[in-house]
Amino acid sequence: MERNQNILHVVDMSPCIYAGSFNRRSFIQGDVVNTGNGYRERNIPTGGTSMLFNILGQYMGTGPIAFVADRNPTIKKELYQDYKGSRTHPNDVSIGKEVAEYILKDCGFTIYAEEGYEADDVIYTIVRQNRMRYDHIFVHTADSDLYILVRDNVSILPTSSKAKTVTMDNYTYTCKKGKETPYNSVVFQKFLAGDPSKDLPPLPKEERQYLVSLFCRPNLMHYLGNPGDLRTMMSRACPQYLDRLTLFYPLVVPQTFDIPEQGNRERIQQWAWEIGNRKVPAKRGDLSKQISEMMQMALYIE
Repeated sequence: MERNQNILHVVDMSPCIYAGSFNRRSFIQGDVVNTGNGYRERNIPTGGTSMLFNILGQYMGTGPIAFVADRNPTIKKELYQDYKGSRTHPNDVSIGKEVAEYILKDCGFTIYAEEGYEADDVIYTIVRQNRMRYDHIFVHTADSDLYILVRDNVSILPTSSKAKTVTMDNYTYTCKKGKETPYNSVVFQKFLAGDPSKDLPPLPKEERQYLVSLFCRPNLMHYLGNPGDLRTMMSRACPQYLDRLTLFYPLVVPQTFDIPEQGNRERIQQWAWEIGNRKVPAKRGDLSKQISEMMQMALYIE
């Protein structure tokens, strides 16, 4: 990240919320947070918020930060009722999401989310609208669907140790371990082979072979990363696959996103202290004395 560059950070909150809820198992006293939903009498999970504060500690001051959250993806569910049908949302994840949004709003940040759309859709739209306005955009995520955004001035940064940094330079040998992946083909490969995480089945072998012969040509590969162009091509050659295309590729949200620089440093420092010092024993061992590096960073944001 070079100095004097015009930088935008777009943060996918969902991977942090999930990883924080399941892995960190960190909780604080319920009376610290008053979201209006009666959490005062219980301990609330803050592992996801801690991971988001880590991003703040590292990148606040280098450019605007847009925090993007999921909403119920009713548009895709109406198209295919089993879309993500097997996914469950444990209580800690649901509460952790609400608490993270509450704390970030209290710190002066806007939560970018649209009813009916997933975070992927909002992130895709934000990057699409702002790519020419910034020298570089960093998308913080663990979701390989968003590799579709990688360009000369758009890179993926990991939100966890298991996620990947993906750039134009390393795309082909980083997306899949030990396997070369043609640029911008990750989502199209899922379109062909299905995506169990979304309860989307694979296409029959014959149909996969047909679509590969149709679209996976050297002069057409760059279209695989542009849903609009791919949809136009598919509408002419094989319109029967358009609904399936919609399920796999991000949607464009009919909203204009201008991302101002936000964040109240004093409130961030106060919440960093609350989360770091008001911990209670977690369900799997006492984490009350473990103040993470990112909390220490956040405390010293200048």
